[in-house]
Amino acid sequence: MATIVDVAEQIQDYAGSLSGIRAAPKEPPDQMNVYPFAVCGFRRGTVTIAPVGTMKLLGTFVCQIHVARKDLARDYRVAMPFGDIFLEKILLNPTMGGKVSTVIEVRPRFVEMTYGGIETLGWDFEIDVKMQVNL
Repeated sequence: MATIVDVAEQIQDYAGSLSGIRAAPKEPPDQMNVYPFAVCGFRRGTVTIAPVGTMKLLGTFVCQIHVARKDLARDYRVAMPFGDIFLEKILLNPTMGGKVSTVIEVRPRFVEMTYGGIETLGWDFEIDVKMQVNL
């Protein structure tokens, strides 16, 4: 059974495979100097102890796709397509290759963000999953 790290890395792989994404590091650095880039990870969860040695997790993972914010009209055109393409990656594989039982819900937001003190524009996806983890 997959771990929380496995699921976060799978989401990162999906984001990194999007056409136009220039970086999707497994371990996010303090600052990035290439755009667009993606950073993904675990945000929060609810754990239920299951049979001995396992737990059930309803978890929320996050994936942020950042585009440099210099020329709003141009940057908007660059950033918008990532929303549909990333959602398609998630929805076409709701078990993430068997790493989770299922994706329950995806909440995309198109927002102004910052990364390493730099203003960006892009997508913030919250991805709720159901999974079982072996302890």
